Parts: sequence; C-alpha cells; structure tokens
Amino acid sequence: MGASASAFPVVASIDLNHANLQGTLIKELSLLTDMSLFHLNSNSYFSGTIPQELFYKNLDALFLNNNQFEGEIPQNLENSPASVINLANNKLSGNIPASFGFMGYRKTTPDA
Repeated sequence: MGASASAFPVVASIDLNHANLQGTLIKELSLLTDMSLFHLNSNSYFSGTIPQELFYKNLDALFLNNNQFEGEIPQNLENSPASVINLANNKLSGNIPASFGFMGYRKTTPDA
C-alpha cells in the first residue's frame, strides 16, 4: 500500500537530488499544497512526462534538471509563482511559453 498525500498534510519541501532514484512523477504531488521547494534534480533515471498539476500555487522552487523527462514542456508553467524553475538536461520538446520571459521580476511587499 502506497502513501497518500493526506498522510502527510504539511510538507514544506522535498529534496531528493542526487538520490539515484527512478520512476515517474505523479500528479498527486500537487495535493501537497504547502510544498514550496521540490528538488528532484540529477537522478538520471526519472522519466515520463512532467505533470501540469505540479505548477501549483505555493511552489517557489522546482528543480527537475538532469533527468530523463520527456514530452512537451508544460504550457501552464507560465502561471507558476515559482521564482526558480530548472528543467535543463532532459528530453523535453515543444515551445517555451511566450510569456515565460516576463516571469522574472515579481515585486513583493511585506504583510502590514
């Protein structure tokens, strides 16, 4: 029996870089709505497509570089609030969303 996202109600970050893992990403990762950091880089054996559901509200940094992900670049990544997205050195295809270049500067203000 696998673990469900409801078994881990508050997960702020997952760091599994250089862990020599393999497999595919599941869209249920998006159920971890408090997660702001997801590092899965440099595993070399992760494959399949990148679920569009991964680009959700609270994710600030996403590192999926140096794996074997394939398929289209998720077009909804332009809607992600993430300040860092690294998809380099995969087998992705398709176009980078046109508005992606305008994501870089986001002004934030402290809570009053």
